[in-house]
Amino acid sequence: MLSANLADSLPSGAVRVKRRRSVAQRIAGREGSVAQLDVALQERQLSLRTD
Repeated sequence: MLSANLADSLPSGAVRVKRRRSVAQRIAGREGSVAQLDVALQERQLSLRTD
């Protein structure tokens, strides 16, 4: 939800989301969980990552 809200409220291309999907999630057609979220605005960058 956070990634979709950020992408909608910020300029195009400012938000990049990397997802991690298991085989079961792929078969079920689900997006998977967010593994990394990057936001870049001008010279500022923010990265959130799960391990």
